[in-house]
Amino acid sequence: MRLVQAAVDNPKRELVNLARGSRLKAIREDMVPRPGSGRSEGPAYVSRLIEFASDSWRPSEARSRSESLQRCCQALEQLLLG
Repeated sequence: MRLVQAAVDNPKRELVNLARGSRLKAIREDMVPRPGSGRSEGPAYVSRLIEFASDSWRPSEARSRSESLQRCCQALEQLLLG
């Protein structure tokens, strides 16, 4: 499988913008900042990311599709192995 490298200048903003288009009202309310709040993310942005990482994310699949994540994991493994 070919690794795909995509450049995203601001990953948090990209996630928030994806949440804006969600069909699920709860996702929009949790991840999108309220107008006038001055915040870059909604009130439960971090909680939603934790939920995704705990319940849905498949690191081995992500690693096979992201060259930078692959390098990161290899560097962490080297640190652990000494």
